[in-house]
Amino acid sequence: MTMSKKKVTVTLALTVGLTYSATAPSVTYAASLQSIQDQTASQQSLNGQVSTQKNALQAELDQMNQQQLKLTGQISDAQAQINITNDQISTLKDEIQVIQKRIDDRKHLLDTRLVSIYKNGGSVNVMDFLLGSKSFGDFIDRATTLNLITAQDQKIITDQKNDQNAVKEKKLSIEKKQAENVAKLAGLQKNLAEVNALQAQKKVAISALNDKQANIAKTLSDLASAAASLKAAQAAPPASPSPATPASYNSSTSNSNSGSSGSSPSFTLSASVSSGGIAGILNYGNQFIGRSSYVWGAESPSSGQFDCSGFVQAAFAANGISLGRTTGAQVNEGTRVSYSNAQPGDLVFFDTEGPNSHVGIYLGGGRFIGSQSSTGVAVVSMSNPYWSAHFSGVVVRILN
Repeated sequence: MTMSKKKVTVTLALTVGLTYSATAPSVTYAASLQSIQDQTASQQSLNGQVSTQKNALQAELDQMNQQQLKLTGQISDAQAQINITNDQISTLKDEIQVIQKRIDDRKHLLDTRLVSIYKNGGSVNVMDFLLGSKSFGDFIDRATTLNLITAQDQKIITDQKNDQNAVKEKKLSIEKKQAENVAKLAGLQKNLAEVNALQAQKKVAISALNDKQANIAKTLSDLASAAASLKAAQAAPPASPSPATPASYNSSTSNSNSGSSGSSPSFTLSASVSSGGIAGILNYGNQFIGRSSYVWGAESPSSGQFDCSGFVQAAFAANGISLGRTTGAQVNEGTRVSYSNAQPGDLVFFDTEGPNSHVGIYLGGGRFIGSQSSTGVAVVSMSNPYWSAHFSGVVVRILN
């Protein structure tokens, strides 16, 4: 008999058998015990199948955890590269200003030449011809046509063109590189979101299997108790020939998760899972990378707007940990540790607009996550020139 055919109620009508011949109780006892043993074997087989499924899911989840850490590191590196390219763009703007000044100075020299041509006998027709130029390049072409360009003028024009071409090439090169960096970061963030979604599904599946194993364990315990009671009743001598109240075991209390021993359990992946600790904080922060903005005094997950301490408070609150709202309050939470002993989940502080005026959450590997004024929520390298220069050295441990 298997549990897939029906839910069995085993009734130990031991004393009733005493009114029959000496063989009847033994037959009843043997049949009842065999039924319990069959059900026990079926449940043990089902438990083995569930364990196999759970081990396979856990192996997949472990692999996803490694992939998540790898992607988080790659996102940090990509964000750092964008910051570096932004610095290069800023430097290029300074170079363009210098080059533009040289261009303006050269134009002034050529304008002076125009005045000189006029003062030294240039005709009205020549002046009208030159002044009719639609652009600086047109002016050069017309002056060349009139053979008014000297060797010195030609050098100025050549230098002018070289500078303009150099600026154009640099600008195109850096803009292309930045576009590639942004596209790479977006791809990594998409991959991370997919991994996070799969992680949540695997955790729900494992949780469902754990519940199923708990039900199986309870059923096995009930079956063992029934078998023990049956053996004890069989061994005990009858007190009198009159019938007594029968002992019974009802296995129909087992839930529908029992199923047949040969089928795989099914469940719906719809529940939410809270990881807790640094994993939960990281999962909370990842959903805002590339989809948030820095707003001073804000802590609004629904709109993706945070300042630095607002994001830290929200990330810890989402995982059941209460922190103060400002950097001044958070720097006095927990326990101070040295940066050399920093662990994932520690708070790191920076002197941006005053002592300990910016805060982030350390992730390990020289990286931290926080709401930055230029990017919103992002993972940043501690070795970034800006952050390393402003790191106060203060590290506060919140998680035990």
